[in-house]
Amino acid sequence: MESNIVFMTEYLAIRYPDVFWALKLNLEAYGIKVNLIPNTRNIWSRDWMPIQVGDHFVKFVYDRYGTDFEQLTVPDESIWRRLIEPVIDSDIILDIGNVIMDFDRAIICDKVIAQNGPDVVMKLEWILQAEIIIVPIEPDDDLGHADGICKWINENTVLINEYSSCTKNAKAYIAYEKKLIKVLESHSLNYYKLPFAFDAWDWNMTEENFRKAFPEADDFNPGFGYYINFLKVDKLILAPAMGLAKDAEVRKMLKFLYPKYSIVFIDCRQLSMEGGLLACVTMDYQIGSKIDGNLKNG
Repeated sequence: MESNIVFMTEYLAIRYPDVFWALKLNLEAYGIKVNLIPNTRNIWSRDWMPIQVGDHFVKFVYDRYGTDFEQLTVPDESIWRRLIEPVIDSDIILDIGNVIMDFDRAIICDKVIAQNGPDVVMKLEWILQAEIIIVPIEPDDDLGHADGICKWINENTVLINEYSSCTKNAKAYIAYEKKLIKVLESHSLNYYKLPFAFDAWDWNMTEENFRKAFPEADDFNPGFGYYINFLKVDKLILAPAMGLAKDAEVRKMLKFLYPKYSIVFIDCRQLSMEGGLLACVTMDYQIGSKIDGNLKNG
């Protein structure tokens, strides 16, 4: 499915204006509509928006906000619900950042089982009308989002992080890559590895210093080096740049894997420190022309 509209929060323009404007201007230059969601400080719109399933949408339970993280409160659903319909509500706890869906298959991290119980896989197969592929959670991660692990290339092939190149906690990441590949191969999937630079961030940063630098952040769980969290919409790829030599390697790999796509890099070094990247701050759909302009203007 090639999307033709992207949602972002207005607050992203306040928190990360360079990222916001680079996204908005590049999307609009390629004829992709951008809708801005007001009245929320939660910039991670993918997690709490519905997911598209054919000609309807499914809204899962978003369980990431509360007294500890007031900034993760989501806006009144009436702001967007009337513009993307019909919306079906599900009682399954699931962030959409944990769903990589295409070609009638959905890759989901196993945290969904921990949150909902083993029966959830069968329920999701029915709700998403897709084969569910459960992959393991990454080492030292508690968020459990598949959009930092995999990306679809075609119906038989996925893109994964080159975990085995990570020099920090190397044994754990090598073992994790083997487990991940075993799962993919059990579903007859081929794979390519995208350069991974998680080990290149400032590992000497303490949580105290992190809180000072990023006072509106929630978890201290950096996503630096997760190039795989790019936004692919229509024939455009907006990829995160990290200011590293690996940026050029990633461009070369993406151009090889997606030869019909235009590729634009956006500096995401600061954004990545809060645990998310370009796919996380956007939500894309394929919708008719009834959606136009900012949501606050209807």
